[in-house]
Amino acid sequence: MLEILDSNNPSNQSNKKNLFFNKFIDFLSNSTKACLTTGFVSEQSLLFLNNNVKVLPLVNIYIGMFKISPFSQGQLNAITKLNNSLIQNKKGEIYISTNFPFHGKVYTFQNGHKYIAGIVGSSNMTCIDPRYKKTFEIDVAFNDTLQIKELVKIQNELILTNSIKFI
Repeated sequence: MLEILDSNNPSNQSNKKNLFFNKFIDFLSNSTKACLTTGFVSEQSLLFLNNNVKVLPLVNIYIGMFKISPFSQGQLNAITKLNNSLIQNKKGEIYISTNFPFHGKVYTFQNGHKYIAGIVGSSNMTCIDPRYKKTFEIDVAFNDTLQIKELVKIQNELILTNSIKFI
């Protein structure tokens, strides 16, 4: 499977099945573990995840552009709230880049030890807000096990070598 996804294509309002949000939620709901590495987050996307924390799989979130663009007070409050919910519900944690900025948008999904999907593209986590309509983003979703495995390795290295846990 290789699918092109978009977040808000103004020229293609009839094809809603390949919206980034729809695929992201589908993959997330069929996973036992997800790793979300992104440059930026929005307050709304964090609150969306927080409102759904009880049904989330184990999820680690890595935010990569904090050194370039510090969080607003609203983002900081939402990150704090989501991180506390993730930890209290044993659902994961949030990590912040430390040594160098990371602008990639890579989302991987696993079910047990099976790699089920990856999404790579231009969509920051802002696009998981179902009401997000600001920019047109393009992503690719795929299910090639070797590629997903390689991305998970990169994500894990980022978390281990270039991050601190958000507290």
